[in-house]
Amino acid sequence: MFKFNFTNEDLGLEDDANASTQAMADLSVSDTAEEKVDDSKSEQLQSCEEILPTCLIKGFPETLQAEPVQAKIPVDLFRRTLADVKYQLAQEDTLEDESQSKLLDLVDTSDLVKGVYEGGFKTWECSVDLVEYLAANQLTEQWRDKQVLELGCGSALPGLYALKSNDTVHVDFQDYNRQVITHITIPNSLLNLAFEPSVGGEGEPFCISPDNDDASSSSLQENEDEEDEQEYPEADIPSDKLPAALDALQTRSRFFAGDWHAFPSTCGKTYDVILSSETIYSPSSIPVLINTIKDTLAKPDGVAYIAAKTIYFGVGGGTLTFREQLLKARDKQGDRFKLDARLEQECKAAEAELDRLTTELSELQKELGLASEADADAAVDNHIQQLHDYNDIKDVAQVLLSKLAAFEGASLKEIYNDFDIPDE
Repeated sequence: MFKFNFTNEDLGLEDDANASTQAMADLSVSDTAEEKVDDSKSEQLQSCEEILPTCLIKGFPETLQAEPVQAKIPVDLFRRTLADVKYQLAQEDTLEDESQSKLLDLVDTSDLVKGVYEGGFKTWECSVDLVEYLAANQLTEQWRDKQVLELGCGSALPGLYALKSNDTVHVDFQDYNRQVITHITIPNSLLNLAFEPSVGGEGEPFCISPDNDDASSSSLQENEDEEDEQEYPEADIPSDKLPAALDALQTRSRFFAGDWHAFPSTCGKTYDVILSSETIYSPSSIPVLINTIKDTLAKPDGVAYIAAKTIYFGVGGGTLTFREQLLKARDKQGDRFKLDARLEQECKAAEAELDRLTTELSELQKELGLASEADADAAVDNHIQQLHDYNDIKDVAQVLLSKLAAFEGASLKEIYNDFDIPDE
């Protein structure tokens, strides 16, 4: 967990029994000039638009199927089920406009597609980690009348927790995909702030048991495509009450869809607190995120919280890469972020572990006679091809044995015994 701001004084972190187990640090500005993040290396500039909740009145579902978020927090949080989202997208698809079905195909086959779909339909575990961190340290209770922004919001759990735990806070939400905002973020806002889900249509509020010790953030990473016997709570959305609910939502939140490059000019404001989770998985997107935070975080007391994994294997991003680029970043006044000693210590420990694993990998490659990572990939591909060949040969043999059994009027098991083939 990263925590950083524009305070001009060095910040120290006190030991806290409730502190997150992930890396967390305070960053402050010093006058030392360092290399500025190069925007020219970032993704091509895209547009960003504000979406008014009241524009969704027409065609809004009469019910929303919800799922309780399993997290150790003092309030109940709900998120819309992915199956419910897919059903609405399919209903909205037409022969003239197949964009919804194309997006559905992406959701079914990929966690993300760079520049097209950034994973907002799924709830990522670090978003729950961030919610639990905010709750454990009672941070949202301190944000009286604060302006809060959640970047790359998706399910928007951290921002919604802030809204539910503090009646005075204002939270804005941003995600890359418009459909994520209209089909996930805004419906989740209504589920948590306006229409309480119930089970079996009996009108009884659904409550999450506080005694569920088995609950964990990883429970949100289940295969959401699998159907089971679970009865999900639902929220009725009366058409006569929906306009007022959306109006009320607009007084506490604004919603934006589009690229980070264009977001600062679109929102036209700065924020006291910025939240973001699982948004630093790609090295190429990190400079854009840093620059967006620099342009939207209020000085001198604004604070940003970023929840992420140390390393995203196979992608290249993570807290180590984020830290490296933060050290190079400067705002328009030439100030840069300064990392707290606690984060430095944790990052150095992570780097040491990465070096150890790299050395171990190199030694294993030598033992296997693999000179490079490319050789290792080639070896894996070769084994996969051999497995495919084996399965093809096995299938052909099975067909031949079946024909032989039919020709001799014997059972397949008898043929197996004649040729000493194990009965699998």
